[in-house]
Amino acid sequence: MNVNIEVARILYEIGELYAIKGESFRSRAYVVAAQRIESLTDDIRSVYEQGKLREIPSVGKNIAFVIEEYLETGGRSHLEKLRDSLPSGARELMALEGIGPRTIMKLFHELNVASINQLEKAARSGEIRKLKGFGPKSEKNVLQAIEEHRGFQKRFLLGQILPVVREIEEYMSSCRAVLQVDFAGSARRMKETVGDLDILVASEREGEAVEHFVSMPRVTRVISKGSTRSTIIIGSNLQIDLRAVPPKSYGSALQYFTGSKEHNIKLRTLAVKLGYKLNEYGLSGERITKR
Repeated sequence: MNVNIEVARILYEIGELYAIKGESFRSRAYVVAAQRIESLTDDIRSVYEQGKLREIPSVGKNIAFVIEEYLETGGRSHLEKLRDSLPSGARELMALEGIGPRTIMKLFHELNVASINQLEKAARSGEIRKLKGFGPKSEKNVLQAIEEHRGFQKRFLLGQILPVVREIEEYMSSCRAVLQVDFAGSARRMKETVGDLDILVASEREGEAVEHFVSMPRVTRVISKGSTRSTIIIGSNLQIDLRAVPPKSYGSALQYFTGSKEHNIKLRTLAVKLGYKLNEYGLSGERITKR
């Protein structure tokens, strides 16, 4: 694992834990610092050895200490203290779509809810609707989020996924057959949690791009492999889907694979009404000339 990515991963998690605690300023500070470090062209260890950590934008005294400790000893004391300070199930609840940090802490303090099972019980017994700011609709949304969550083998917090996203983008960009690469789906929409990853590449040699993709060092299983698409698993259960398209179709494909199903349906309907041609991904960018 690239040390920059690992340091960024630690800072992202600290940021998420501060968000759960409702400390938005600190959360934002750690997230921004993580973004700065994962985009560094220099090795963070080299920067540290030169005594220039504080010269990295957004890396202040406290964040620099976290980085120094990890680089010197591999320790993560600040992260561990934050983990210990939170309800044991807080991060489990963060994996539910639409359940934010403030809601988690309110549920914990007022209903002693600290797990998905406890949350489901509170929703079905009518306890959630009694809380200020909640109601029957809130209970329905909670139960729907739980049902969707259980439909996945696992969902990942966005902060856990972003370093992986950057790493894969860098890997795919190293392929000469890849002209452009972007992530789509819920990761591109910056949803709180991500079930799997969708990656789109522009290429005139799609087969070569697919071959590079399935040859990624971290791949543990290739689920499918075709001439323009492939699905792999990295680690224990993170699924990544690749679609390779010609450069001329890249813009409409990126929109198509980023938007939700409902969004794409509405967009296609509107495009037809306005007289635009459609390709397999939706908008073609070409308007039909009316006679």
